[in-house]
Amino acid sequence: MVGLRLVPFPSSVRLCERLPDPEACARYVGRGAYARGGEERVQEECGKARGSLLFNCRVGAAMEMVERAPEGNLAQAWALCEEANPDGGLCTLALGGALLSAVKERKRAEALCLDLPPLQSARCLEGVKRAAGGR
Repeated sequence: MVGLRLVPFPSSVRLCERLPDPEACARYVGRGAYARGGEERVQEECGKARGSLLFNCRVGAAMEMVERAPEGNLAQAWALCEEANPDGGLCTLALGGALLSAVKERKRAEALCLDLPPLQSARCLEGVKRAAGGR
């Protein structure tokens, strides 16, 4: 499934329905869509999915955005993720973990969270805290 991040084929998210872990597949499709064509490609590719596949495709793209450029993409990534998951609960772990993975230091990740609007900031901080575990 990791290869889905790199292979440009037109209806890849639709193939996920036939795989043993369709949600994981959709996350990788979202990552690949962002890597290959930015937000426009994400909208095109993820727009082919519905329900949990749509959410996971967008979450994958949002994670990719954060991992590539945490300072510049964090707010856009939250917006993209929350389009499919308005309460943001599922975005918290995914994006908090991606942010910590990208910047490597908990304090730096937390500082970036503070630049978000209050609700997203609180969710981001919680995600970083959970991703950091005991560190």
